[in-house]
Amino acid sequence: MDKAKGIKPDDMELFLRTKEKNPILYERVLGLLGLVHESVLRKADDVEFEVIDRLRNMGNDALTSWSSNQSAQARDLSLEQQKNLRRGEKKSPLEDNVR
Repeated sequence: MDKAKGIKPDDMELFLRTKEKNPILYERVLGLLGLVHESVLRKADDVEFEVIDRLRNMGNDALTSWSSNQSAQARDLSLEQQKNLRRGEKKSPLEDNVR
């Protein structure tokens, strides 16, 4: 394994932003890291199943967060586009009969 190169500032910023915007995903990442670094002796099968379960939950949380962000962006874009539309002036009833 290569030596750890240290945490890049962008990575730390992303991690801290995740803590703020998605604390559940943040806690899941920390839990997985804690599992990797725990000093308790356990059977490999037990740890394997726990890692798989944690990753499945983390994936679900990540996709839920992603879809929520996509929905918010689409909503904001739609609202901005609607704001930029100019409404046509309403015709008076007399104009309909003039033809």
